[in-house]
Amino acid sequence: IQGGNLESAIQGAFSASLFFGVGELTQGVAMAGKVAAHAAAGCASGAAAGGSCRSGALSAGFAELAGPLAQEVAGQNVPANIASRAVVGGAASRLGGGGFENGAVTAAFGYLFNCLAHECFAQGRDAERTFTNYLRANIDPSLQLGFNTWYDSSDNFFWGRPDIFSESLRMVWDIKPDSYYGWGSGAARIGLYTANGVYSPGVGAPLFGARESITLAGSMNRYEYRFGGGGLVIYRALDPSPMERSLGRAFQNQAAPTLFRPPVQRGRFFE
Repeated sequence: IQGGNLESAIQGAFSASLFFGVGELTQGVAMAGKVAAHAAAGCASGAAAGGSCRSGALSAGFAELAGPLAQEVAGQNVPANIASRAVVGGAASRLGGGGFENGAVTAAFGYLFNCLAHECFAQGRDAERTFTNYLRANIDPSLQLGFNTWYDSSDNFFWGRPDIFSESLRMVWDIKPDSYYGWGSGAARIGLYTANGVYSPGVGAPLFGARESITLAGSMNRYEYRFGGGGLVIYRALDPSPMERSLGRAFQNQAAPTLFRPPVQRGRFFE
């Protein structure tokens, strides 16, 4: 991560994938399981970087164990959370015979990769939940809408779980962000959901009526939804996420004054 060459970049990508996967697999798992999984990821990450498996495991494991306490103290302040994980990880690494710096980096990046990745997914789930809750409360029951199931009531299989489907219209929709990922993955999903030959990609009118867009407030953000064609409901977040706000405050309070302050007046010896 720190070496500035291709090998370091590959090691960083490897670590990012490890910690993201661990965070994804351990959602809802007891703390002991989370600590063990993060320790294993730390061991692999440390070994891949040419360090000690033991110190990497201790760094990541202790940082995860200290996570709830750090979160209680730091709240949504991302820089403070990174710093606290780094201190714990560095100290744990020293206990295991490794270097403080390597342990601090392993723990800090483990938190950052996990946090950044899973907040993105959390906001996506919030956007989906916000729109489907709106439909449940406002759309004509005759559409017979269903949400996020593998089958309809007639046991037609979707080869996935469409975000929205109408049994009366035999249409499916998927809710995706306005991004290359959203459009591409959404089109692929709609292809799966309609492979049964019973359902077709949804149109905009049943969900949006005559409106071009709908703006709703979720628990994490405000979202603007519009019909994107081909069964896709496309949304965009209207405000910065909690993570972006925290990082923005950190830049404003710490980095920006350093980068943009007036230059230091230097003495002139030869005038």
